[in-house]
Amino acid sequence: MIPRNVLNYVFLLFAACLNSAESSFSLSMSETSRPRGSGAFPANKQKVSIFGAAGYLGANCFGFVQRAGSIYGTGLGGISFPRCIGATGFAAQCLNKVLLRNFKLAFAGEDSIYLTDMADVNYIKRRLKGTDAAVLGTAYQLEKRPVTSNTYEGRNPNAKTYEFYLDDRRAGRNDVDFESSLNIHLDFFRNTMQACSDAGIKHVVVIETPNTADVLRRECTKILLEGDVPFTYLRTSDEMIQLNDFTFESGIRGNLNMVSSLVKPGDDSDDLWDSFDVQGDSTGLGKTAREDMAAVAIQSLISLDWSKSRILDVRTNNLFIQTDINYIATKPPKFDKEWCVRSNLLASRMERLE
Repeated sequence: MIPRNVLNYVFLLFAACLNSAESSFSLSMSETSRPRGSGAFPANKQKVSIFGAAGYLGANCFGFVQRAGSIYGTGLGGISFPRCIGATGFAAQCLNKVLLRNFKLAFAGEDSIYLTDMADVNYIKRRLKGTDAAVLGTAYQLEKRPVTSNTYEGRNPNAKTYEFYLDDRRAGRNDVDFESSLNIHLDFFRNTMQACSDAGIKHVVVIETPNTADVLRRECTKILLEGDVPFTYLRTSDEMIQLNDFTFESGIRGNLNMVSSLVKPGDDSDDLWDSFDVQGDSTGLGKTAREDMAAVAIQSLISLDWSKSRILDVRTNNLFIQTDINYIATKPPKFDKEWCVRSNLLASRMERLE
């Protein structure tokens, strides 16, 4: 028979080993699963502004940030945020049309719409007051529209300006050809980045739109590298498509492959892109949904380190199989705890990027 004191010693030794294993396991889990972006400090709500949110891609970014701001753990939110940076009052109509359909009757009020003169850096800076991060594009769809009354100082009532859409508005006019409007897009981008720097923006997500020519890509990257605002340059070599039946409840549609390349100030833009596989390989689906790109942009703010700059290349390997919930459950699932269904897959993949 084993003495009682020996049994007590063995029990205490076993308990100590178990506690040590549990603590080391929980530590390793927290180190690997903890976000490095806004989600690292969820109580500190980071405020986001979306340039060109009147466009379809921009509107989906706005809707995702709006939902993420209502859920604890994302670190995004704030009163009257997200903020739509547009040029005319028509931007609010376009934005709310997408929110109504894709985000179950979501709505952007007047306090979230900031009409901005994109030709004036100081004007943009004032519109970014209180913003921590911004989402913008390389090339926008431009449509000439009348200036909204009582907005731009010094403009006569009959003046017109360019409403800009990230990156496309269904049934919208292309009043400026992309190939002949390089200087306009460069001025938009240069003014935006200068205003972001002056306003103290902590991080920007730049989405390379489908109409971005190689010369514009290189010039925009040069502006980013010469600036002092850390950035995530999000791009895809796939064709960007729009899903007609998308809602946030349908979630991420593509099985996405992401590759991150860290860059630093002082890197040469031409050398960077000369060594980068812009076209990509022929494997995969070859098409990436705009809705998925919007979700990746917002997840990058939640998961990736804001102090670092990177090029994030996204490609779709294949599509997830969509299953009719009526065949697998009597009650439909609830999505009140998710800003986008399957965004956890994006988070887990971004953890392994850097």
